[in-house]
Amino acid sequence: MLTALGTTDDKITGLDADDYLTRPFEFKELLTRIRVIPRRNSEGFGRALGIADLETDVAVIGPT
Repeated sequence: MLTALGTTDDKITGLDADDYLTRPFEFKELLTRIRVIPRRNSEGFGRALGIADLETDVAVIGPT
């Protein structure tokens, strides 16, 4: 979840979205959060993450 709402209550509510990033944000933080998504899933992911017609290869993002 990417939002401008940054109070503690907003963040607690946003945890249902699996991750919470407030604006303004550093682009390298966004890339890092995308890169570590596969670590959070016990079922595992492949290297590609996608939604709708957007897809990214997390190996290409690399360390920040």
